[in-house]
Amino acid sequence: MVEGEKRYSEDEAWEEANEMKNAKWYGTASAYEQAEKRAEFVVDAKKRIRKVLGDPTEYEKSLNADAKGSGYMYFDPEWCFEKGLVDEKMVSALERGASLLSVGTGRADLERVLWKGYKIPKDKISIADIKLHTRAKRAPFSKFQFDMKGEWPDSLGKFDFIVFPESFGVAIDAGPGSMDAGVIYQDLKKDEEEGKIDAHMTELMRELEKGLSDAIKQELVVIQQALLHLSEGGEIRMVGDLMGDYEEKELQKILKETYPRIIFKRAEGRKVVGRRIETLLTIKIDKQQEEK
Repeated sequence: MVEGEKRYSEDEAWEEANEMKNAKWYGTASAYEQAEKRAEFVVDAKKRIRKVLGDPTEYEKSLNADAKGSGYMYFDPEWCFEKGLVDEKMVSALERGASLLSVGTGRADLERVLWKGYKIPKDKISIADIKLHTRAKRAPFSKFQFDMKGEWPDSLGKFDFIVFPESFGVAIDAGPGSMDAGVIYQDLKKDEEEGKIDAHMTELMRELEKGLSDAIKQELVVIQQALLHLSEGGEIRMVGDLMGDYEEKELQKILKETYPRIIFKRAEGRKVVGRRIETLLTIKIDKQQEEK
């Protein structure tokens, strides 16, 4: 949230949550009911957020003061509920004793909402960041400090849910113009195969290839480390400006060598030049297929 940006009113929250009901893929009565239920959950979540975090105006003031020179990016808990990073399924599982690790937790406001707003046991919530925020340090959760792009500490243990509240996209550096790099690279590669590319474009293609290769290596390390700390039947969830379609396919190809039943499930979302943004990605191992 930046200075001057206002938090959503309840009417706006309801309208935004209800958008899914009008989407073309909701064609059945049961799907419509699901959308209705989802909308109600999001609106209720926003009420709980305000109850836990306090008056929106005062909250904004604290955010603006905190943002000055802090080096932290702030990700609003409301956004995490709107985009499905946290949903009814997760909340219900956590209330029944499932465990959560939030990587790139920032101020740990989302985790406070889960603890105080939904009465989820604090000992079931763990937070991690490359450098823990002062506010996060005061939170009553298990805390870890490490670079997600490196080796994760063994002391972490395993979790039923590992979430990246926008932190995944922020941490991965694919160089300038990385959002559409995969699409451009594939187009240039096709032109090269058809003999329709000059020396300048060949050089550009090689630069894009290196940037994508570096990004995929970083993304692979993060996902592999997360999988090592994922409980059987658990889920990895991330939301924000994530990897492009090209990177996702390459990652799946590599990971399937070790995890043949790995699933990358994308929520519908806005798509910009081959890259889905502001959408949810869930990664898990298909237990049922694994048992067959």
